[in-house]
Amino acid sequence: MGWNFYNASGELQINDGGVQASAASITNDLTVTSGNVVIATAGKGIDFSAQTGTGSGTVGSELLSHYEEGTFTPTIQDASYSDSESQTYNSQDASYQRVGNRVHFFIFMHVNSIGTLTGGNAAVIGGMPFAAKNSTGYYQALTVGSFGSGAITQGYAVSARIGLNESFIRLEIFDVATGTTQLTVTEFSADGNMTIAGTYEV
Repeated sequence: MGWNFYNASGELQINDGGVQASAASITNDLTVTSGNVVIATAGKGIDFSAQTGTGSGTVGSELLSHYEEGTFTPTIQDASYSDSESQTYNSQDASYQRVGNRVHFFIFMHVNSIGTLTGGNAAVIGGMPFAAKNSTGYYQALTVGSFGSGAITQGYAVSARIGLNESFIRLEIFDVATGTTQLTVTEFSADGNMTIAGTYEV
């Protein structure tokens, strides 16, 4: 037996042969017992604009238009931002999940050799799955869960952030009275390993 959806005016909108008109209105819940709900047009999604914003901020959008999850390959880089400096690794494990304009990620990376990277350059973690939001002054904080086998002074902590429109993580170290300096490739070291996790806006 076939099925049909009609709008409030009694016009046929959808049947088991496909879409018959530009829109459909369903009064009660729609339950999909098998298969997926497919958003067939990029930029479209689930629109929550019928609800009133409940926070104290200014609502920018109530459309959930993007979801994906997967893996990526993080790399240690210097100021050349290159993966072609003969770097080698014991581990490059990383995963991400994007919901709307937020990317949640986890990285565990263990470097075996820094290859021909310039030791005095700032060390960065390249290979992020998306570039960060491009907005002036928009530096987003991330969390360094652990940092091992590096060449830093005992008691110093390492921090991480991602800059505007950047697809790499900047690493910094709390080693001066005024705050932080950039962690260098030498300080990361040929046997350095770290876990980083966080969420950033794209």
